[in-house]
Amino acid sequence: MPARAGGAEGLCGADGLCGADGLCGALYDGRVPALLSRVVAPFWTPTLASLRRLALAGVIANVVIMSTGAAVRLSASGLGCPSWPRCSQADVVASKVAGQTTLNTWIEFGNRLLNFPLVAIAGLVFIAAWRFRPRVKSLRWLAAVQPLGVVAQAVIGGIVVLTKLNPYWVSVHFLLSASVVAASVVLLARTSEFAAPPARVEYRALSGLLVAVTVLMLAAGTVGDWNRTAGRAR
Repeated sequence: MPARAGGAEGLCGADGLCGADGLCGALYDGRVPALLSRVVAPFWTPTLASLRRLALAGVIANVVIMSTGAAVRLSASGLGCPSWPRCSQADVVASKVAGQTTLNTWIEFGNRLLNFPLVAIAGLVFIAAWRFRPRVKSLRWLAAVQPLGVVAQAVIGGIVVLTKLNPYWVSVHFLLSASVVAASVVLLARTSEFAAPPARVEYRALSGLLVAVTVLMLAAGTVGDWNRTAGRAR
């Protein structure tokens, strides 16, 4: 029996397993490394343009998860999966739950599933912002809010379910989600500032005032809803 050739030559040679047109041929002529480089470069060696695109993806992902969370609340699907992190005590995935319709269960379970791509996007945004050069502290901290916020939302969402939609925890969950969306929008705006002339001082002051008023309105509306819900429960 002839000795088996070792290394890449034995595997990829003329009589090798891969053949000239297979995987090894791609490795030899650089196609695979080039493809990997194109996939990894936007977040590992980010340019301003790629960072801005990732920041936009972060905004979209956070708005989508907040919208599906609103769908859960408006459709009364909060207990469609009455356990956490499992959907129910018996099943990890969506299944028939007593007192809940199949639609309610899948709305809640679908909202939970969306956290997986959200975590991936938040992680890429964070890596890109921390590897961006020149270093910009504000970009780094705004990007860090996203993965930390996603983890916090998952934990608080679990508390919401386990406390049977306690109004206090529902309010905390909503305000946290709104804060993460706001941070992602500010990150996108900050990446756009590099390519635009600085805004006038009065515009910045007006923007700050609008943000403060919006935060107060959200907090007041959330606390008011909490009080009304708690009052009905009593």
